[in-house]
Amino acid sequence: MIAIYFNLIGILLYYSKVKYFPKDILTFPFSYEKAIGLFFFIVSLGVFIYQWGGTIGCLMYLTSLILSASVVQLFAVLGKKWFYSFLILIHVIILINLFKHAS
Repeated sequence: MIAIYFNLIGILLYYSKVKYFPKDILTFPFSYEKAIGLFFFIVSLGVFIYQWGGTIGCLMYLTSLILSASVVQLFAVLGKKWFYSFLILIHVIILINLFKHAS
């Protein structure tokens, strides 16, 4: 689950610099979002390969990357309320997952 979260962060940072991203939703104060997004992609790939092995890890990475890209684009187009609700939902799911593994 943490690898999918890293993919979502990477897609969000990378997609925020594309001209089709609604500028009223989210702006970042720095100008190197694509480089940070690439870093999160590499970390996510490493986590998938560590968890699933080489071939299956790469396939899982590509699948989650496509899913993350489509979901972020969908909620960005729907508007600010839906986009922020989506981000809050993802963070709540990650916290539940972390608490589940911690206990």
